[in-house]
Amino acid sequence: MSSLFLLQYTCLLVFAMQTLVLVVSRFQVSVVNRQYEKSRWSLVAAAVLLMIHYGLQMACGFRAHSDDAGVIVNILFYTPVTFLVAHSILNLECEKRRRRRYDLLLAYCLWPHSLHLATGG
Repeated sequence: MSSLFLLQYTCLLVFAMQTLVLVVSRFQVSVVNRQYEKSRWSLVAAAVLLMIHYGLQMACGFRAHSDDAGVIVNILFYTPVTFLVAHSILNLECEKRRRRRYDLLLAYCLWPHSLHLATGG
């Protein structure tokens, strides 16, 4: 086994344990707050995406075959994970209006015409 495979396997296990802790901690809460629950499930979704990412990298060997394929797979998975983690933090710290601005900014960035303008076309 290569050290790359062992690193990916370790990351997969760490995020699996983190997800388990996030899910189990839901049952230890005496008072349920909707804002905290949205943030918790957002973090769970981010951790599940990272587990899928590391599982795919181990099974398909994107990073082992070429750096280009590994970078593309990383971008495809890390972009939504970054959004989910940032959104969960903003959900706890900001009021609804500022969270909505963040959502609108992301929607604008992902809108097809902004991608077309970014490529110079």
